[in-house]
Amino acid sequence: IKFWMSLPRGTDFYDFHLDNKVQHHGFLLKRSHLSNKWQRRFCIIKEGFLLVFKEQEAERIKRSSFYNVKVNAAIPLGDCVINLISDATVQCGIDINIFVPSVRFLFSCENRSNQQDWYSALSDASRITHANFQISDKLIATLESQGMEKVTQSERYRKMLEEEVELRHNESEKASRLEAQQTELQQEKEYAELAMRELESELAALRSEMTDAQTTLERTREEKAALEKRAKQLLEQENQRAGDEESQDNGGEELAKLRREVEEKIREKSALASALEGERSAFDQQAQELSNAVRQLSEQRARASAELAAEQRARQLAEARLREAENSLARLHASVSEERSVYTPEQKEEMKADVGQLKAYFENLIASKSADSGAVKLRRSSRLQPQQQQQQQQQVLQQPEQQQQPFLVRARSQRLRERHRSRLSCMQPSLSATAPVSPLAN
Repeated sequence: IKFWMSLPRGTDFYDFHLDNKVQHHGFLLKRSHLSNKWQRRFCIIKEGFLLVFKEQEAERIKRSSFYNVKVNAAIPLGDCVINLISDATVQCGIDINIFVPSVRFLFSCENRSNQQDWYSALSDASRITHANFQISDKLIATLESQGMEKVTQSERYRKMLEEEVELRHNESEKASRLEAQQTELQQEKEYAELAMRELESELAALRSEMTDAQTTLERTREEKAALEKRAKQLLEQENQRAGDEESQDNGGEELAKLRREVEEKIREKSALASALEGERSAFDQQAQELSNAVRQLSEQRARASAELAAEQRARQLAEARLREAENSLARLHASVSEERSVYTPEQKEEMKADVGQLKAYFENLIASKSADSGAVKLRRSSRLQPQQQQQQQQQVLQQPEQQQQPFLVRARSQRLRERHRSRLSCMQPSLSATAPVSPLAN
C-alpha cells in the first residue's frame, strides 16, 4: 500500500477515469475478519487489485481525474479464492480468501445481477499474476515462432504455386503448339499421300506410253528390215538385166528410181527409229525421276507418321506427368491451407513425398529443354541429306534438253519436269518449316 501511495501525481495509477481506466467500480457492503459489522464502501477493481475506499471519497474520486487519498484496503486478487455466498446471514455475497497471509473478506451486493457482475470482474482480475504473465510470454513466444515458421512455409509454397502456375501456362502454350504441329503433320501426310498417288498415276501412264513407243519402234524396225530386203531384191534384179542393153536403159532407170525411193524410206525409218529411241530414253529418265520422287514421298510420309506418333506419345506422357504433379500440388496446398500448428509424422512424410515428386517433375522439365535443343539439331542434320538430294534433282531437271530429241518428246519431257519441279518447290518449304516440337516431359 505504501508503494502505491508513494507514486507521484501524473502517473497512470492516479490519472485515471472510472469509465475507461478501471475494470469495475461501485458500492459494496464490506465485513472484515476483524469485525462482524457491515460497512458501506466504494470499491474499484484495477490491474489485479481490489481497492476499497470510504463512502465519502466516492464523489471526490468521480469529480477529479486522480486520487491521492489513502485507500482503506488494497486486496491482491492474484493469489486468492473468490466464491459466491447466499445463505440466511448473507444475501448476494462474495467471499474472498487470501492464503498468504491468511485473510478473509466478505462483501455483499445489492442484488443477484450486481453479484454476477462483481464476481465476473473479480474472476477476470484474479488472472493477472506473475506466473500467468510468464506463461503468457512463453505462449506468445511459441505462437510467434510457429507463426513465423508457418509464414515462411506458406511463402515457400506460395512461390512454388507461382512457379507451378507459370509452368502450367507454358505447358498449355506448348500443348497448343503441339496440337498445331500435329495438324500440320497430318495435313503434310495427306498432301504427301495425294502427291504420291498422282505421281504413281503419271508413272503408270508414262509406262503405258513407253510400251506404245516400244511397239512402234519394233514395228519401224520390221518395216526397215523389209525395205532393206526389198532393196536387196531390186539390186539383184538390176544385176540380172545388165546383159540386155535396151532393157538396161529403160529398166535401169526404173530400178534406180525404185532404189532411191527405198533408200529414202530407209532413211526415214532410221530417223524415226532414232527419234523413238530418244523418246524411250527420255521416258526412261522421266520414269526414274518419278520413281525417285515416289520413294522420297514415301520416306517423307513415313517420317511424318513417325513424328506424329512420337508427338502423340510425348503428349500423353506429358499429360500423365502433369496430372501427377497437379495431384501432388493439390495435396500439398490442402495440407498447407489447414490451420494447424503441429503436423503428424505421416503428414510430414506425405508432404515430403509430394515435394520430392514436384522437384523431380521440375528437374525432368529442365532436362527436357536441354535435350530438345540437341534433338532439333540432330533432326535438322538428318534432314539435310534429303534436301541435298532434292537440290541435286532440281539441278538435273534444270539441265538443257538433248538436241537430237524430236519436238514432241522435248515438249512432253519439259511439262513433266516443270510439274515435278513445282511439287518439289511446294513440298520443300512446308517440310523444312515444320520443326519438331519437344515433348512436354521427358
